[in-house]
Amino acid sequence: MPERWEQELRKLRDVDLDEKAIRERTERGPSSHRRPSRRNPFVAGVVAGAVAIAGIAALWQLDRNINGTGDTPGDLPTPEPGAPGVVTIDIRRSSDETGDPEAIARLGSQEQRICPDHWTLVGPDGTEGTTIFDCGQGDVFLAPAGTPITVAGDFATVNVTTRVGGDRIPGSSDIVPALDAGSILTLAYEVTWDDGSEASFWLLLTVQETESTTEEAGIVVWIYGLGERSTDVPIITMTYGGKTKRGCTEAFEWALPDGTRVDEAAGRSGSILVQCPYDPLFRVPPGIPITLEVPTATEVFATRTMTPFYEGKDGFGASIRWPGGAGDFSVSFEVVGEAGSRQVVLDCPTEDRVPFFTPDGPRILPGGSAYIQGNMEGFQQADVIEQMTTHEGGGAGGWDGTWQVVRNGSVIATVEFPMLSGVACRGSGIAGV
Repeated sequence: MPERWEQELRKLRDVDLDEKAIRERTERGPSSHRRPSRRNPFVAGVVAGAVAIAGIAALWQLDRNINGTGDTPGDLPTPEPGAPGVVTIDIRRSSDETGDPEAIARLGSQEQRICPDHWTLVGPDGTEGTTIFDCGQGDVFLAPAGTPITVAGDFATVNVTTRVGGDRIPGSSDIVPALDAGSILTLAYEVTWDDGSEASFWLLLTVQETESTTEEAGIVVWIYGLGERSTDVPIITMTYGGKTKRGCTEAFEWALPDGTRVDEAAGRSGSILVQCPYDPLFRVPPGIPITLEVPTATEVFATRTMTPFYEGKDGFGASIRWPGGAGDFSVSFEVVGEAGSRQVVLDCPTEDRVPFFTPDGPRILPGGSAYIQGNMEGFQQADVIEQMTTHEGGGAGGWDGTWQVVRNGSVIATVEFPMLSGVACRGSGIAGV
């Protein structure tokens, strides 16, 4: 597994940076093409309740009914779409593209088409037609706690409900509540129009790190299982300097509640996963920490805990297992700037740092962390073995340099590639130390 990740991520060093393409990809709205969704039981329940059973539908009612009875559109504040610092929910009876009802969420450069649960439309002749949807939100929509939420549109009345994990949050729905970063809100909007038509929509909004997240704080990678943020695919995001961008889901397999098994891989014919690009999401300094957050995982393997000390394109890979499935993920970045120090410092007292040398002899090939782990003893399954420096020329595969071994967040050894000599903390077991 580590060798496969390193081979894929090493390709980043040979890929030219296309800043224009990166900006376009991160700033464009979601595609109008809709794949069939795999909705989680909660969302499916909302559809059934909102459309079929009036009593349950009432649970989705007024958290905020503007002015208590439902306002006309003229009474609603209408900020510019994408106004800085304000989440704008724009709901219209008829979209320019399809003529059907439409709801869009905007915040800054983000634009997310909001999933409909159902709508009932009244025609000019008074006839009614009801459509029920099975829609999955595949794109990430982020907003920091405290961000105002404004609803605008041509509707007659609107009811708004906010939920977290199926539980309704009391109080105002016109602001992102003060929840931990990574928490996922379900915002439900039920609207009516003057002609008697009605519709309901729901948006998954993820609470983002606040502006107190600085570049010096490092990189934070969040990974979410199927249904935690998207009902289509597990998702990985990378946050740096107060901005969050979506990474790449390489592959996943999952057992759905109905017993169906899903097995997808990027680039495979017919897969919903597209081939992952190698364009860096961010330019980052050398030697800053990478924190991985996967609250619901049962098993985690990561390829990095820190950006390397050398410049160039690199990346982070992770393999995650949950009770319901597993997935492989990656994010890419470009390291720029000179490291203040290129020395790897062990997290143990000086007197406990023991030099070691590996005897010459046959070696397990080819290279990378698999070469180190396969030709030395004392490694544990969750140890992260990552390259921190590179020698001029890099040797075959670019592996030559100093590598560090990280266990439970502590640096316990350094290893020189390819000699397999270095220093380890006493009692770590690395190279028998």
